[in-house]
Amino acid sequence: MAVYINQGGQDSVMPRSHDTKPIQLPPSFNRFILLMGASKGGSGKSTLGVNLAVTAYVCGLKTIIFDTDIEGDSGQQSCMRWAKLRGADGVVVRRARLERIDEAILWAERNGFTFIVIDTPGRDMAGMKQALNLADFMLTPSQPSPLDLQATEPIRRLWAVSTTPSSIALNMVIRDTLPRTRHYVARYAEQGAVLPAFVGRRVQYMDAMERGLGVSEYMPDDIGDREMRQLLTAIFAEAQKRKAA
Repeated sequence: MAVYINQGGQDSVMPRSHDTKPIQLPPSFNRFILLMGASKGGSGKSTLGVNLAVTAYVCGLKTIIFDTDIEGDSGQQSCMRWAKLRGADGVVVRRARLERIDEAILWAERNGFTFIVIDTPGRDMAGMKQALNLADFMLTPSQPSPLDLQATEPIRRLWAVSTTPSSIALNMVIRDTLPRTRHYVARYAEQGAVLPAFVGRRVQYMDAMERGLGVSEYMPDDIGDREMRQLLTAIFAEAQKRKAA
């Protein structure tokens, strides 16, 4: 559990310290670029990207998030909003234009970042294609439902014209052993790769985000933390497998 403290009459959260086993980058990588992309709103893309970044950070990787969903009135800036809640603590968050993401990546590499997360707007498929070609892995969160399955079609078309490894991560899963869940694992697998690590429908992800934390800080060793570690490990394993093929 997290430890609650009172500061000036307001409750805040101090994440419980714990011994963290480091997660190493795959052997073939000296830095790793994770592209978060989805064509449908409400997939949990930014929440998942932030939580994976925090998990990588607490596991020993120097981590940065580039928020590219910043253009015009429709820009969500979810990662930047989270960063304002967090302050300058560990995970670096920067705005970046998707059409200039190559410059942002070069800056991150020169400054020693080893885990780079790019959060993209779903409406910019052309920009996402450019970023996909620069990434080491693209992750698309999607829920086990027919509408969400259909909504991944534009993303899967991007996958078809790129050599970058890409996969679906089933998100907001009620229980991974339900026949419904297994049915959608099979359905998604028919359309393309789906990772074996699932993310549950849990309020702890939202509660952590509201406090400028990731779930691995907010409730370390709890199920959300374990899910993020399993997902990050699965991403690294899949990227390494496909690079070695």
